[in-house]
Amino acid sequence: MESTLPTLSSRPHPECLPVMWYKGTNYILHTQTLTAEFCAKYILDEKRTTCIEDEYLIDIGYVLRHQKHIKREDLEYYYDLYNL
Repeated sequence: MESTLPTLSSRPHPECLPVMWYKGTNYILHTQTLTAEFCAKYILDEKRTTCIEDEYLIDIGYVLRHQKHIKREDLEYYYDLYNL
């Protein structure tokens, strides 16, 4: 079955990011189909956390459980690239 959720690419439209910060990264993980690059760059970036829950709840494993189409190797590659 094909997903009807919109996809956020590695370069989201600038208007998408304020929604993400307002609603929370957890909301985005549950309602959008995301790319590995987007997750590494925006979801897993500790400087962009939106609440204390994000800091201890959202990690690579959590992203992979909610974005089942993403491969661990891809997410780890982009995580290492963006989160030095």
